[in-house]
Amino acid sequence: MVGFSDYYVDLRDPAAHQLMLSRLDDLGIFTFAVPTPKARQELLQLASKLGKIYPHTHSDADGVTVILPTEEITDLPGLLGFSRHTLDLHTDCTAVPRPPDLIVNHCAQAAIEGGETLLVDMKDVYEELLHSWPGVAQDLSGPGSMIFGFGKGRYAGSVFEHVGNNRVVCRFRADGAGFSDVRIGTSMQILMDLLGRFCVKLKLESGQGYVINNGRWLHGRSSFVGHREFMRILVTANDPEVPSYRIIRGFDLSYRASGSARDGVRRDSDAINLAREANGSRAEQR
Repeated sequence: MVGFSDYYVDLRDPAAHQLMLSRLDDLGIFTFAVPTPKARQELLQLASKLGKIYPHTHSDADGVTVILPTEEITDLPGLLGFSRHTLDLHTDCTAVPRPPDLIVNHCAQAAIEGGETLLVDMKDVYEELLHSWPGVAQDLSGPGSMIFGFGKGRYAGSVFEHVGNNRVVCRFRADGAGFSDVRIGTSMQILMDLLGRFCVKLKLESGQGYVINNGRWLHGRSSFVGHREFMRILVTANDPEVPSYRIIRGFDLSYRASGSARDGVRRDSDAINLAREANGSRAEQR
């Protein structure tokens, strides 16, 4: 279990903005707290400080998506977030050419039982691949080795995309809306095993939230009991209309001074089991 305080930024701190940017540059993540009664407006303000709000199919007009269980939702890919089931590890908006850079997630009401956030820093995973399985890293970086989405909305890409300047951007899902080339099946299984090894579990209480780099971190959720309500905002942080900040896309392989979120973080067997339950048997091949 990773502690909420490990990545915490107090939004009331006069230096909060610089701290947020520093955490995102170094680790690709920070946590925060916003009282639930006024959370929506404060979340919109927070998102606007980081970039331009990115509309989503499921979001309201202001860009906020309210995520809570809906009884008629089944296990259809892309809709499991609106159920009580386990939500597989993934990045958001994988079927578009340029996904949003940041995800703002806020817990308005925690579940009675379960509902922990699952996170994987793909910088750690990629560096492990380069060290132990360089051929797998190459397979998972091959253009067109993954297909994301369905029909005309499909996007041919890869789990790891090299974007220049020693930077890598991650794009991933394996819930029925992400399909790997059959020729990299073994490499995908090795990746799935690593996701279990590197997964951390974050238990958010009502009023707590996190911001992650969508090109670096996978996120998911364990199954839960009772009512659980989250608010999500997607953000494009590399937008010419917002010149104040350009987030570092994905992760930089040459930057290791403080750039590994696993430094000093303890994994636990529960998180590993949850990640394997979430991903191990559901990767599909085209």
